[in-house]
Amino acid sequence: LSFPGFVPVLRHLNGGTRFANVEEGIWTVERYLSLIAGELPRLRDDETGYGPRGKDFIIHVDIPRDIENAWQVLQADTTLRSALEQRALR
Repeated sequence: LSFPGFVPVLRHLNGGTRFANVEEGIWTVERYLSLIAGELPRLRDDETGYGPRGKDFIIHVDIPRDIENAWQVLQADTTLRSALEQRALR
């Protein structure tokens, strides 16, 4: 049996995106999004991914079209893209 210890719920406010369910000790929104968004490139089966045509750590993974489309939307977000590029703990 496996389950997450914390399920983040985001709320977009005038001052930016925040957790709706804040708990003590959680990472920043930027850090969570950076970690989540960093998973898709690793799943790709290309020269930069972890699939057989890349680092060959995992088997080939088919990425559904709607997931790829959502990834493109995230990539267009300058704040998230900056967090991904920095990949730094805050």
